[in-house]
Amino acid sequence: MRRIDSSSELRSIQLEILNEVDRFCRENNIRYFLCAGTLIGAIRHQGYIPWDDDIDICMLRSDYRRFFQTFNVGRNDEFIAIDCSNTKEYYCPFGKVADNRTVLIEDVRSDLKLGINIDVFPLDYLCNDEEKEEER
Repeated sequence: MRRIDSSSELRSIQLEILNEVDRFCRENNIRYFLCAGTLIGAIRHQGYIPWDDDIDICMLRSDYRRFFQTFNVGRNDEFIAIDCSNTKEYYCPFGKVADNRTVLIEDVRSDLKLGINIDVFPLDYLCNDEEKEEER
């Protein structure tokens, strides 16, 4: 595996991942949104914030569950969706979609090897009425 030293190459791979996520979500009626620095960058810089190095998206919890239950089904390609529901060793409270052709070296205490990836955050709805919330 070759070493990626430029932020433009890293960003190019992240955009490939986002394009595949977008294609999959459109085909499966799964809603997602750009969020955090990714949203700011898209609006203010028409791309990345100059100092940002990742892509963040979010999904409503129901879409998030469906996404992580279905993205990997029948796939044998370069991308994998990973979260704590489908990978026992996974260590984050949110999911990622990673490029299997790469390895990203992060300072975490885990033996799990992930490729360059984008973050996928679940959004939960909380209503003002506690009784209604208990019913959900």
